[in-house]
Amino acid sequence: MDDHHLSLNALKGGTGVVTIRFLAFIDKLSVIVLIDSDSSDNFLQPCIAKFFKLPIKPAPSFKVMVGNDNYMAVEGLVQNLIIQAQGNVFQL
Repeated sequence: MDDHHLSLNALKGGTGVVTIRFLAFIDKLSVIVLIDSDSSDNFLQPCIAKFFKLPIKPAPSFKVMVGNDNYMAVEGLVQNLIIQAQGNVFQL
């Protein structure tokens, strides 16, 4: 299994020594972004993808280990997500 992991801070939306939380925008609507250097990848809550009607591409089934040593199944992949923050545009 590949080593995909999501820190407990990121899972719970909390802050810690290795996290930064800021306001960003997807299609001119605000979202809270949490950058956590203890996580291995970028993760998006499924409710956000559904709200913005982002196309979710089926992905090979894999699980992500979260900070409490449990695993969560990945629902799919959102490609080329554009977010804007502090005058910068990011494509994830």
